[in-house]
Amino acid sequence: MKGAAVGALAFLLVTPIAVADTPVTGIVAGKVTDASDTTLPGVTVSIEGDRGKTTVFTEDDGTFRFVLLPPGSYLVRAELSGFGASQGTAQLSAGGRVQLDLKLALETAETITVTSEAPVIDRFEVTAGGTVSHEVS
Repeated sequence: MKGAAVGALAFLLVTPIAVADTPVTGIVAGKVTDASDTTLPGVTVSIEGDRGKTTVFTEDDGTFRFVLLPPGSYLVRAELSGFGASQGTAQLSAGGRVQLDLKLALETAETITVTSEAPVIDRFEVTAGGTVSHEVS
């Protein structure tokens, strides 16, 4: 019984790896870095092809991976707050693997507009006020 459990566990661990790279599908993988080649974790990476769009997040080492993709042309886009988006294309063949590294640059092209209006002063309206108090003894 113990041997069957070990065999089943080994099957479950190996099956996803075998299925991920079949002769009919392919893999698009890559790494996202900044301008200084530092890897960026938590980047939103999306891939879009004929069958729709899928999104993943980069791992701690900045890597991403899309598996079980049918052959075709794909647009891969990486986005992270504070950085400009980066994109690339991948032409995937059956059983193929495409490595697509993307580089994000800091987004510094912001415009800040401050508007203010001066208070309206009527120079012809003059008001004065005061209090007079007097005690009678």
